[in-house]
Amino acid sequence: MNKIYLLSIVFLMLSSVVLAQVSKTNSNQGSVVLGPGHIDRTFVYAAGEFGACNALEEVEISVRLILGTGTCTSGASGAFGVHEDLNVRLVSPSGTWVDLVQDRWGYWTGTSTQTSSFNDWGISDGTVHFDDDHPTNVKDQAIDQWQSGSFHPHNYPVKGLSAFDGEDPVGTWILRISDGNYQPFETDSYMCFMEATLTVVCGAACTEPDVPSVSSSQPSICNGNNTTLNISGNLNDATNWHIYTGSCGGTQIGTTATSSFAVA
Repeated sequence: MNKIYLLSIVFLMLSSVVLAQVSKTNSNQGSVVLGPGHIDRTFVYAAGEFGACNALEEVEISVRLILGTGTCTSGASGAFGVHEDLNVRLVSPSGTWVDLVQDRWGYWTGTSTQTSSFNDWGISDGTVHFDDDHPTNVKDQAIDQWQSGSFHPHNYPVKGLSAFDGEDPVGTWILRISDGNYQPFETDSYMCFMEATLTVVCGAACTEPDVPSVSSSQPSICNGNNTTLNISGNLNDATNWHIYTGSCGGTQIGTTATSSFAVA
């Protein structure tokens, strides 16, 4: 008569994280009021767009601006005065803010990081993608002006887009584009907001299952008999205990969402 040794039965605990990625685009074009002034553009995320998730995991944003002289409607006709007093800030529904580009003279932010002199830059029509994962800081560009490319924010890693991690993404996000100081030598300078796309990735907060303890009134059973395994531990956000023979991930003999499993 063969025996089945219950000590060879092990458990594999499973849990999963459900990710939701939602992008919003604002194409409401408009000019930034200069010296000092700002323009706001918003992105609204509604309840249910991320399922049950209420703790975001990642934020990225792409912003297109045109800096020049002339008007937004007629197009740039000449150089823009100074790029270093531009400030681009993203504010979450919880009120957390991150300066994607910081005003280098501190006219807008009150914090000066200026290292270069006044310059009369050329026309700039650029789309900048901000992502903490990119290796280059926006302030470390070869030429210190608004230009297309991918960068991480000005104050990363002290305050990058990861500052939003764990927040509820639902609500109104604000993109604020500011001109810190008006330079009178460029009387028709303008900053024109063209478009921005905000991408938010949210992972449902999941709690790993406990490491269970298993007991049985019989350490072994003979063919044709049965016994019950008693499982002590919480599944938490996992859905089932998976029961294997031989080793974890070996031959699966069944699953259960309860605290017991019958073995025959």
